[in-house]
Amino acid sequence: MFFFCSNIIFIHSGCKYSNDCPIQPLLIIYHLIGGGVGSLFWLWLMLRALRRRRQESGLEDDDDTDYDAHLEDSSSGQRLKDNGIWFMELLAFIFLLVSFSMGNYWTWSIFWPARDMTETQPIDWCNHSLLEICNYSGYKIYPGHGKRVVKVDGKVHIYLNSKCQRSADMRRNPRRVTWTVYYRRKHKKGASEQEVKKRTRRNIKFQRAITGVTWNEILAKRNQQPEFRKAQRQDANKYASINLF
Repeated sequence: MFFFCSNIIFIHSGCKYSNDCPIQPLLIIYHLIGGGVGSLFWLWLMLRALRRRRQESGLEDDDDTDYDAHLEDSSSGQRLKDNGIWFMELLAFIFLLVSFSMGNYWTWSIFWPARDMTETQPIDWCNHSLLEICNYSGYKIYPGHGKRVVKVDGKVHIYLNSKCQRSADMRRNPRRVTWTVYYRRKHKKGASEQEVKKRTRRNIKFQRAITGVTWNEILAKRNQQPEFRKAQRQDANKYASINLF
């Protein structure tokens, strides 16, 4: 019963999102065909098990009992019937196994979006199956929720619930309704304080040529130790004081 219900859900999702996955349209085929064959397969198994239980309990009709008894008399006919049923069940099981493997491959091949996002295709996955925004309140609409309304002019509007749709039909300004996201943004409710980053000053170094000095002399001057420069300054001050007095 669990597998039968899961295949029915597959068929429903394939019909509902038939135009929402332009990246991999084979997923819709997998949902429709795989779900249809799977539901028939599990329905056949349940009916066969129910028939076997009715035969064991003696609740089967007389015509079916006579027909089964007639087939039991013919061993070749019974064997042919069992082989045919077993062969069809094997083919259906192999088909479901192959379709399940291919469906998982198609799903995981487009599960993660591409790293390089372009302006024409900012989101490289199925469009309407992830997240949508209510046109009136601004709240997020998750899969399986919300209402999609087509107006007379052909424009499609997405609402979170009937309350949002009713307010939009009444032409109420969402920036004056206290429970909408636009009202909270306008009055700065719930907005966290953002720290303003100070611009740090960066020292930019330029290398300028000095006439009469070679590059090796410039490198030697740059690589001098602080103690050596301090000693040179002291000698220069001492020489200047001697010449001054």
